[in-house]
Amino acid sequence: MAAADRHELNARDLTAETIGGDAVILNLATGVYYGLHGAGGFAFAMLQHGHTAAETGAALCKRYGIEPEQAEADVAELLQRLLDEGILTPANGSAPRELPADALPEEGDYATPELERYDDMGDLMAVDPPMPGIADTPWQSPRN
Repeated sequence: MAAADRHELNARDLTAETIGGDAVILNLATGVYYGLHGAGGFAFAMLQHGHTAAETGAALCKRYGIEPEQAEADVAELLQRLLDEGILTPANGSAPRELPADALPEEGDYATPELERYDDMGDLMAVDPPMPGIADTPWQSPRN
């Protein structure tokens, strides 16, 4: 399997968190944010952690009892949207990372993953300029 089959978060521009199957993704440069719920959040977490589309589809089948063809089509469509939006990029490594336990959704029925895009607060949420290395910023102590 080629490394290009695996993806990771575009950490240069974005930050993301998945809790209980709900994913929130924020583009720090534009302020656009995204949401994925249930099966969508679970699929995103898997893809973000380097699992292939096939591995992600198999996990959806197992968790929700859906047909492989549906899972394959839904994951392919979600992955393409995540790539088109610049949320995921090809991964450098070839092994997936362990999925955090809190990324698993609550038990429930399957719903086709839908990437929700919100740009209503872009002006407020964008960091200008984007600051991906804020930990390296030299802070000065206040004078006494």
